[in-house]
Amino acid sequence: MTNITARRMTLFMVLIVTGCRDGEDAGDAGGTCTPEDDVTFCARLGRNCGVVTELDTCGESRSANCGGCTNPETCGGVGIAGVCGSAVCSDDGWCWENPLPQGDTIFGLSATAADDVWAVGQFGGIHHWNGATMTTTLPPGDPQLTGIDCIEDDVFITGGNGALLHLRR
Repeated sequence: MTNITARRMTLFMVLIVTGCRDGEDAGDAGGTCTPEDDVTFCARLGRNCGVVTELDTCGESRSANCGGCTNPETCGGVGIAGVCGSAVCSDDGWCWENPLPQGDTIFGLSATAADDVWAVGQFGGIHHWNGATMTTTLPPGDPQLTGIDCIEDDVFITGGNGALLHLRR
């Protein structure tokens, strides 16, 4: 095979492999991409309210206003940004706000009192309930945390890849 034939074959293979992305016009020699309209953009992302910023089908970052919600729903009302919803509450005031206060799978839980509860989870979150609010801290390296134990003023946390953390309250 000559050098010129090899180059033509490589160019032919590159053209076959790359193809067109959604929205591209295969007949356009310039390789331009026509971005989707706002309605299609929001629907593809499963969003129906607020301003959403994501990559479009051309691979470009863009923002679109995906609309609003009707009362009693609010944008992000059940903890999912850009989606209309309202919290599901019981008669005595307990509300489900998934994934709030957090969405990690919890692997470890320890408490010294009803207002001092600690939990660790799948994406490295260290969660603390003080009786009124839940706070979350993310340690460096984003380890998967698997165990936690509270002893007096100390909090010991274990995780994957030999992670061992010590917090002082």
